[in-house]
Amino acid sequence: MQKTQRAMKNLYWKLADYNMYIGIQCREYQKRHRDHFMIIMKWWFLCKCLVKNQFVGKHKGSYLTEEEILKKVKEYEIISFDVFDTLLIRPYDKPTDLFYELEQKCDMHGFAIKRIEAERKARQKYKAYEEINLKQIYEMMESPFNQLQRQEIELEKEIVEPNKSIKNIYDEIIKMKKRLIITSDMYLSKDIIRSLLQVNGYNGYEDIFVSSDVGFTKNSGNMYSYIIKKMDEDPQNYLHIGDNFYSDGNACWKCGMNYLYVDSKKGDYIIFEN
Repeated sequence: MQKTQRAMKNLYWKLADYNMYIGIQCREYQKRHRDHFMIIMKWWFLCKCLVKNQFVGKHKGSYLTEEEILKKVKEYEIISFDVFDTLLIRPYDKPTDLFYELEQKCDMHGFAIKRIEAERKARQKYKAYEEINLKQIYEMMESPFNQLQRQEIELEKEIVEPNKSIKNIYDEIIKMKKRLIITSDMYLSKDIIRSLLQVNGYNGYEDIFVSSDVGFTKNSGNMYSYIIKKMDEDPQNYLHIGDNFYSDGNACWKCGMNYLYVDSKKGDYIIFEN
């Protein structure tokens, strides 16, 4: 039985990884549904991906080394970077771990749960908008938890650090004098994102586009459309670099832009071009 299961597992990933785009989708799908994941679900999803990629539009990628990335960058007019888990990394498994650290640091028992719930409530209240901001989140919190907004920002500044491999690529692109922009889906303000980047040595970019500021998200694709219109540059002349397969990847690609998918844990860089 175990031998059969191993054989089926090997067959599954052999089929999935035949096209790296499909392989990434299957891993992301499995990650999202790990709490109630069933064998039949993963095979159904794989078959759907195989059919869609074959008949709707073939989407292939190529692995690149850091050296190859710098050569590829020269082909584009504008380079866009995602922020969290791309330019900057946190020492946590999940973003919400920051709230638990703040709870301990400020000796505010129950803060983390209230902070998570407040964000959920804010997104529900302002569901007509694509993004919310930190002020709107803290409006949903009762005293004394609603007094910790400044401390949350300060903790973000304390714990984030540059992603070393991406920082090397970023610095080399700066030397090329390419047009470079920052693009982030985040409830933190543009000014806060700018300060986080500056403290960690990221300078020289042309502009910052943050969802809480412009009102559009990368995930919906509307952020990319907004950037294309504002920058007045053909979508084909952009290369976006980020770690999220959906908001930095598919949404970007559907807007006609190209993207470099960053898997920080594995150290892989995969480029998908229109």
